[in-house]
Amino acid sequence: LLGWLVLPPLLLLAVSHLVTPVYVDRYLFVTAPALALLAGLAAAHAGSRRVSVAACWALVAACLAAGTYQHAEIRDENGRFENFPWAISRIQARPGDAIVYGQSQVRSGFDYYGPAYYGLDRYGDGSMPEDVLRLGHDPSPTGFGYRERSAVAGALRGRERVWVVWRGTKAAGDRLARVREVEEAGYEREGSWHSADLPGMTVALYTKAGG
Repeated sequence: LLGWLVLPPLLLLAVSHLVTPVYVDRYLFVTAPALALLAGLAAAHAGSRRVSVAACWALVAACLAAGTYQHAEIRDENGRFENFPWAISRIQARPGDAIVYGQSQVRSGFDYYGPAYYGLDRYGDGSMPEDVLRLGHDPSPTGFGYRERSAVAGALRGRERVWVVWRGTKAAGDRLARVREVEEAGYEREGSWHSADLPGMTVALYTKAGG
């Protein structure tokens, strides 16, 4: 049980230091059962002495009180610092607008919090432009992303405005292939917004150059 509790954070820290940053607090939820079992063993060995039992219950109550806020916070719309409702609210779609995702897996959050979730019409406040790269509605069987068309320029042909959304800061978009492909297709960034918390979400509006 001690190994179950201690090894996962040590492994994440080691990989983050030696290979690539992967340490995220929620990845350690897998250690919660080990912590609970260790607490149960401690309570069982406390015996029937009233003071020991009372101390165990006091510790349980203190842990519940200390963790309640964090449990509520991580289940908030921005609990993972990826505020999809905020990102959707930034998009003011017009008929004919397109949307491109910097990372394919970002699409799942938009599917969940999109217009159908709020009961909105296709166009209007908080609605979604057309997902021109999407191929089918099911996620890829080999990962967290979705199958997409590879020819971005062709998919955007005839579009005057393109909304591009990615996970991360505004500057992070410069390193994303999909963002570069939109720019290479002849679009210029007209405006961009970031959700403030890191890594956060960035929403950018691109318009046809010279349009």
